[in-house]
Amino acid sequence: MATAENYTKYYWIKEGTIGIGYIDEDSEGDTNLNAVDEVKEITVHYGRKTSVFGTDLSVFSEIPPQFHEALVARVLDKLYARRAGILAEQGQVEVAQAMLALVRYWRGEWKNYLRRGSAFANKRKDGTAYAIKPHTY
Repeated sequence: MATAENYTKYYWIKEGTIGIGYIDEDSEGDTNLNAVDEVKEITVHYGRKTSVFGTDLSVFSEIPPQFHEALVARVLDKLYARRAGILAEQGQVEVAQAMLALVRYWRGEWKNYLRRGSAFANKRKDGTAYAIKPHTY
């Protein structure tokens, strides 16, 4: 039975399963990735992604109702940007520039919803009155 107590451990996710293994060196100096063949209980912490919208009307969105308009803002942002590109290629530059103003508006709305959604996701979920401000590095 292979053990991995003194080796560097790795994991990978493939086809919905988690593989756990370790790397060791053989007598010739080659490194080998070995799967662990002993059974131990592990705890996995993960963030669930929202499900994809489909045609099944019995499935409800996991997005809170106050953020449903964010989806509309994102779609309009993408559609106006695509239309502005098509118009610019056709030589209708003035109309394309007017479309870009709409793109900026809807993109601003989308980013506003993202900020509000991030604040909503991190606010008072642990039973305290502290609001967690997300930061990027």
